[in-house]
Amino acid sequence: MTHANEDEHDSGHHHAENVEDTSGTRLLITLALNLIIPVIQVIAGVFANSMALISDATHNFSDFMAVLISYIAYRIGKKGATNQNTFGYRRAEIMAALLNVTLLAGACIFILYGAFQRFSAPEIVSGKIVIWAAMVGIVGNGFSAWLLHRDSKHNLNIKGAFLHMMGDFLTSVVVMISGLVMLYKPWYWLDPLLSMLIAVFILKNCWTILKSSTAILMNAVPGHIDLDDVRSHLLSMEGVQNVH
Repeated sequence: MTHANEDEHDSGHHHAENVEDTSGTRLLITLALNLIIPVIQVIAGVFANSMALISDATHNFSDFMAVLISYIAYRIGKKGATNQNTFGYRRAEIMAALLNVTLLAGACIFILYGAFQRFSAPEIVSGKIVIWAAMVGIVGNGFSAWLLHRDSKHNLNIKGAFLHMMGDFLTSVVVMISGLVMLYKPWYWLDPLLSMLIAVFILKNCWTILKSSTAILMNAVPGHIDLDDVRSHLLSMEGVQNVH
């Protein structure tokens, strides 16, 4: 019985390694895309005079840093247990998720500051440039989100990176819509308003990751598990006298 269990464990372990190897490659591709996208958007944002586009670029660049941190944590997490770290380095990825939250919160402060300034003094925005630059973000971030989606289901670190990409994809869509509107209507107040909405969306994602990562670091019971049910089930087994 013992040997059979060990074989099953080894089989599961090899499957996990294959998944992790794929995760590393996908993170690297996402990393490259998220360095190119914000550079294009910042240049376009300056020429278009669009705070929303620059905010989106800031978000994208913070995601470049987030994915970089995720990749470094992923590499550290693959190290085995040592005499000093007997549980290994898996929680490096959880710490990376917390660091990513901090980066995103900082990006939100920058976006909100710029948006409030624009509200007090609206400026003319070039809708055409905004549309084309936003489309670059939509294609790049959409592809990145697709790459990370599968691995995000079983890895909180990858999930954090995936949420970053989804947030970028959706904000790029919103920015493109604002560019279309400003082609026909001089609603330049829409630009800072969208910047503020982007910041709120980012903060919502931050809260989700913060709760999950903090619960893991605190060794909390996973949300989908009812401890009383587990205890009752174990006590119903023959030979079990106590559960703690």
